[in-house]
Amino acid sequence: MKYFLYFFFASLPLATSADECLLRDQFMTEQASSISHIIKHTVCETTPSISTQAELDRVIKTMFYNQKLELANISQDRHKVAEHLNDCSPEKDSKALVINFAGTGSFNPRSFDVMTEFMACFAEKKLDKSLSKNVFQTIATIQQKSQPSQYKWGGIEAGPINQFFSDPYLKKNAKYLDFATFASEESELIADPNKLSWTEFKKIPAEMNRSTSGIPKGIASAMICVNKYLAAAKKLSIKPKIIILSHSSGGRSAVKFAENLKWLVNPLTNKKDYKIDLVFSMDPVKEAHEAMKEVSSQYAGRLVDRAADYIPFVETEDKPINVWTRDQPQSLYKPSNTSRWVNVYQNKDTEGLKGPIKFGIHGSSIANADYNKFITKGIGSDGHGAITFHDETTKLFISEMKKQLGE
Repeated sequence: MKYFLYFFFASLPLATSADECLLRDQFMTEQASSISHIIKHTVCETTPSISTQAELDRVIKTMFYNQKLELANISQDRHKVAEHLNDCSPEKDSKALVINFAGTGSFNPRSFDVMTEFMACFAEKKLDKSLSKNVFQTIATIQQKSQPSQYKWGGIEAGPINQFFSDPYLKKNAKYLDFATFASEESELIADPNKLSWTEFKKIPAEMNRSTSGIPKGIASAMICVNKYLAAAKKLSIKPKIIILSHSSGGRSAVKFAENLKWLVNPLTNKKDYKIDLVFSMDPVKEAHEAMKEVSSQYAGRLVDRAADYIPFVETEDKPINVWTRDQPQSLYKPSNTSRWVNVYQNKDTEGLKGPIKFGIHGSSIANADYNKFITKGIGSDGHGAITFHDETTKLFISEMKKQLGE
């Protein structure tokens, strides 16, 4: 297949004018979309089984390599990459569209695409049981080496998505699900917290004052995806469910997404009656930029405290800096068009995003949720990320998926 692709791209004629360049770009974009399906199925169909770690590595590397070719003529803007890779078109046997709102700094459409495509093909029968817990780590390791600038650790991939390789029920149903991932950050400044310095940090309030009106790009893209998905579902005479997975600031994105859907006409019914069947949120927080404001004010307070240290006989102790757990019924709540909302959260984390600016992140409850689970045992200093694959979270996720898809 790779030799076919090399030949295909090399055989295209060189453009000689601006108009020809535009036409060539449009043609190549269309061709990239049409051959992406072929690329993914070729890897699947030509690999009978995966029994060793070496075989797993080889298949994952091939999938990343083919994905790179597929994206060769696609804008490298993270939203455009997701738009191309997301699976917003159902099959005749599709049971649900699973929408992922990634946490702050976790949006990684490339690895998400490889993981969900690998799941659909290999999870149920072709992957040796001994390798079932190695998939996420293998994908993460390979991307870190081959695409270091693109790699971001994703809590949803490390947690719920990774369970599709080990749980018998999820393995069986993986091939009936379609997946799409979207960014939760509403500011491109905080798309990669590892690159966030105090200089950029101070720009966030001004930028967000300009961007709070309208619909954030990640949510807008998700609305386009679900509309396209259900329009295609109507032509197939099927009624798949809509399931949302969210982590961190993705919890607030899920709320905004549901509220904005109320204004759209559902292609299945031609009415404004969009329903989300399930939201499964993990350690939700308000918008990332709002959380950053909360943190910055605490840092300012710490500077005042340290100044007081120079006053004779006055001693102050640094207070922990966190995004705090608390009820937020105006921003974290179950919208009326959501059939079921299940939430898990914790308040032990001290490591947060593990970037250059250190602070803890504590999730919160969801007002009027069908179930809020406050996890206290087995949660450590990395609780904001670790909660996504905590035993209680895993059991709850599997149970909820069984309710949605049928035992």
